Amino acid sequence: TVSQLLFCCTIKSVMEPQAFTTTETLNLRIPPNRTRLMMKSSPDVESVSVESVICLSKATELFIKELVSSACCEAGEEFTYKLLSDLQSRTPRYAFLADVLPTKITMTEWIEKYKAEFDASCT
Repeated sequence: TVSQLLFCCTIKSVMEPQAFTTTETLNLRIPPNRTRLMMKSSPDVESVSVESVICLSKATELFIKELVSSACCEAGEEFTYKLLSDLQSRTPRYAFLADVLPTKITMTEWIEKYKAEFDASCT
């Protein structure tokens, strides 16, 4: 797809040494400092290279762009949480987002769904 091609071209340009002079040359919208902070917050990470921060920032941007365009293009309507949630639930490649984009349900639906489990755990 176009986004995969763009990602490959971006990775090639990022891997060139002169590409690391400024973040403006990469046109990053996600601040690399925030990406670095999130990466370093993992207890398993001791050090983070500049290259990995820039690659992850750009990959995140491209992923978000693809996700939003997929949701909006299919529906052709205003971008909403429901569009993202529906896209996640019916597209296998986005199944890993189930925990962060669950389908919204009402409190009554939730109570009906989990009442038996709650009652069983209390006895």
